[in-house]
Amino acid sequence: MLQASSTVEHHAIVIGGSIAGLLTARVLTDYFERVTVLERDRFPIDAPAPRKGVPQCTQLHILLTRGRQIMEELFPGLEAEKLLLDRAQLRAIAEVYGCQDAQQKFAQDFVAAWDKVMNLARFDLA
Repeated sequence: MLQASSTVEHHAIVIGGSIAGLLTARVLTDYFERVTVLERDRFPIDAPAPRKGVPQCTQLHILLTRGRQIMEELFPGLEAEKLLLDRAQLRAIAEVYGCQDAQQKFAQDFVAAWDKVMNLARFDLA
């Protein structure tokens, strides 16, 4: 990880509030008194939601192990917080599909999700 220098600049501006932009802003806080992130879209407040300027937001994304480790270094406790959120989401899903009469709903939702993933991954070679 980079070490902060003894000289601190005044102001850095990061254009774009993607995960890359936000991580860049976090790193820059070690070198600048003030960091501003410019983003044209509003960030969702209540729950995750697609943003107009991020067309790839609905596509499947993964975070590799080293990336997760770096994010934990930059934001200590992030991993623990994520685990707690994931468990709450899993519990909510389990409660929906765990009902006695949910077998048909689970099958329909699974087929719809599978179809969506398979169609997103398709491309034609010509």
